[in-house]
Amino acid sequence: MKRIITLVFLTINVLAYGQIDSTKNSGIEFKNELNWDTIIALSVSIVSIVFTYIQVRIQRTHNKKTVKPIGRIRIGDYQNNIFVKVENNGVGPLIIKQILIKRDTLQTTKSLIDILPNDLTKRITWTNFTGSYEGRTIIPGQSLELIVWTINSSYEGKSNDIIENDRNDLRKALKEISVSVTYTDIYEKEEFMHDLSREEFSSWYGRHEQ
Repeated sequence: MKRIITLVFLTINVLAYGQIDSTKNSGIEFKNELNWDTIIALSVSIVSIVFTYIQVRIQRTHNKKTVKPIGRIRIGDYQNNIFVKVENNGVGPLIIKQILIKRDTLQTTKSLIDILPNDLTKRITWTNFTGSYEGRTIIPGQSLELIVWTINSSYEGKSNDIIENDRNDLRKALKEISVSVTYTDIYEKEEFMHDLSREEFSSWYGRHEQ
């Protein structure tokens, strides 16, 4: 934009203060005559160019905001339902670049289940879970369920003690994790991040122990 304005001003100087005279055999000469009509015309052109440029920038910014995703990690802990989800509370598609899950010295970007204790994942039948997060898209108002535990059909005929043990053990495991989500929008020129710390997970899933 600066180069365009500089070029236009140079053109003004040439056209306003110098008229080309090519009638002489010696070559092209400039006559120093002030040309106000040219100055006014080019000034109007410059103003138009500047306002057009500003309008284009405003429109581009507006277009990006109208498709901007807002990622949020949502955790739930109820008697019959425990979950960890990534929600899109924005107005445009959310494209996941990475979901990083940590537990003590372990970490994974593949699936939350992979980082939970083996004895827990072997005996629990999940209502829903997701793996291989990279590249997944979440549309506005929807979520990606990392894990969902409910009292589903797998508990039919089992005692309340078994259900209680699974629920409490899952809470203890989720107390120890942290989750961070890196995502982008449809333009894929900028990355955003949202995370929940281990302290936040611990305070939520450990509140029953207090």
